Amino acid sequence: TAIYRLFGEFYLRGGYQAMFIQGISLAPDNFNRTSPFVTPRPSPLDTNGSLFLSGFHLGAEWQW
Repeated sequence: TAIYRLFGEFYLRGGYQAMFIQGISLAPDNFNRTSPFVTPRPSPLDTNGSLFLSGFHLGAEWQW
């Protein structure tokens, strides 16, 4: 994150954030493709998924 003072009490903020998560259950990995008319219907849970989130952020700040 970086902060730049434009004038007086007015600042601009900007930066980049990233987050990586492992060991989560994702919907596409846990879709049950077995017919609902088959008994018993297995319901496995796959928690081997991972997720990467990233993005820029920008903001303005006025302090008085």
